[in-house]
Amino acid sequence: SVCCTLASHGYLVAALEHRDGSACSSFTLNDKGEKEWMKYEVHKPGDKDFVLRSRQIETRIEESRRTLTVLEQLNAGEVLNELESPFELQQLVGRLDLSRPIMAGHSFGGCTAIGTMNKDSRFKLCIALDPWLFPIKDKAKIICPGVNAPILCISTEVFQTPANLDAMKNLPEKFATFVTIKGTVHQNQTDTPFLLGVAGRMMGGTRSKLDHTTAMEINNALMLAFIHVHHGLHCFTEDSFDVIKRYHEHIYCGVHLGNNVFKPLMIKTNVISSSL
Repeated sequence: SVCCTLASHGYLVAALEHRDGSACSSFTLNDKGEKEWMKYEVHKPGDKDFVLRSRQIETRIEESRRTLTVLEQLNAGEVLNELESPFELQQLVGRLDLSRPIMAGHSFGGCTAIGTMNKDSRFKLCIALDPWLFPIKDKAKIICPGVNAPILCISTEVFQTPANLDAMKNLPEKFATFVTIKGTVHQNQTDTPFLLGVAGRMMGGTRSKLDHTTAMEINNALMLAFIHVHHGLHCFTEDSFDVIKRYHEHIYCGVHLGNNVFKPLMIKTNVISSSL
């Protein structure tokens, strides 16, 4: 839903299929053009989760950076598609505006987005949806301050923890905006609630106080408003701000800390916050 919404507004969306072992399954092609499957990496007895996640985050960051490089090569006409497809990549040559790339992600992907921003100055905006910063907990004081571009962190109500919040506080004050959507759960920023019925949402832990369709509408409006304002596309912000104003009682400028207590971070909020 997030990717389709962004694409519907004219953005080229590159949705990565990470090959770090965190996905249920993926594949790559060998020299013979044959698929080689890469399965989910199961924890072995005695394995420490932090060691695995630290290794995976490095892979994810490099894959994100390589993706932007491939888009640049695609725009220059230097990419050939090795998979059978009726779509001609040559149609995109010289047609991609890569002057202001945006890095975005959810959960582990939010951590990936922050880590990528730290390493690659080509990205000009960052959106972290409920970022899970456990994989960089030992480096948060180094990585987070290295984000030298505007970043929007959209949190759900029940996911954030004090430890995660402490890591997020290291993001630069002049660039960071924090928003929480009240009545939401971690999966509200994914397609999962749309794929499950009422019983499935209850069993799968995706049930939220706020209707999942409304939650996604608010989330996407916040993203688009942030992007349009920072890209100077003020003529396109009206619809997004209408949604934000309509559901303003469900939006809080800050991060939720549990026990139904909302506490703003000691970081000033910018464009999005001042518009609420």
